Amino acid sequence: MDERLTQEQRELVKENLTVIDCVIRSCVHANNNICGMEYDDLYQIGAIGLCKAASRYKQSKQAAFSTYAFHVVKNTIIDYLRGLNTRLLLFVLRLVFRRIVSFLHIQ
Repeated sequence: MDERLTQEQRELVKENLTVIDCVIRSCVHANNNICGMEYDDLYQIGAIGLCKAASRYKQSKQAAFSTYAFHVVKNTIIDYLRGLNTRLLLFVLRLVFRRIVSFLHIQ
């Protein structure tokens, strides 16, 4: 994200850091370890989502910032985890395929 946050947007982020914790605890159901990620890792990804929410939020809309931010943070974390799971699945499939091919060549 190349765009810089204004002072007002930075204040929104500072005032709503608890949204990240709410998302992790209520939507992601963080145990000590999710997909090899610790709570702090998920929090950092959530912080990126909160900055996105602050940069895109329009105050003229009806929704409060915290409501809007909750959904943006949740989607940011879930999208990241989906991508992580996809990369992990592809890695495992390639590994299994290579083992099958090498087994067939030995036979």
